[in-house]
Amino acid sequence: MPMPQEYQLASQQYEAFLLDAMESMDLVTRNRTYTCVQATLLAFRNRLTAEQVLAFADTLPVVLRAIFTSGWSRDDFNPEFGTMEDWVADAKALRRLHNFSDDETPAGVAKVLHRHVDLPHFEQVLQQIGLMPCGFGDLRALLRQKPPNEQCFPELLPLSFQNAL
Repeated sequence: MPMPQEYQLASQQYEAFLLDAMESMDLVTRNRTYTCVQATLLAFRNRLTAEQVLAFADTLPVVLRAIFTSGWSRDDFNPEFGTMEDWVADAKALRRLHNFSDDETPAGVAKVLHRHVDLPHFEQVLQQIGLMPCGFGDLRALLRQKPPNEQCFPELLPLSFQNAL
């Protein structure tokens, strides 16, 4: 059996993602971009159960999957999903002295990620995790009001739905 194409093209796919993220988030180096991506993925990962971590990892391109799961432990799970502000604070906390994440970083990473995943599979897993579209209006206010299993992170939704918000 030949090696799967996703492994053969892993480096090229990662470089394309990194360049897209760097340009989309107005970052100037690959290292800054990598840290922002890693910080966002780890902040999200720590809010998922073991089963959810594995399901979400399966939606990611190979190198991003490795970043997402590297160093992971079941003990990292935080049952308090929190708000988008909590997620942003956690993303900013990774390597604080060398991290260029800002309040928009998780949203920026999520938007770029949409362009580099199999969207039907990605959306299916997000639905299983419980990150469903939650309507219109002030999404940050909705985040503060929803219990953990009913969170809405519009940045993870398809761009067509985000544009309707």
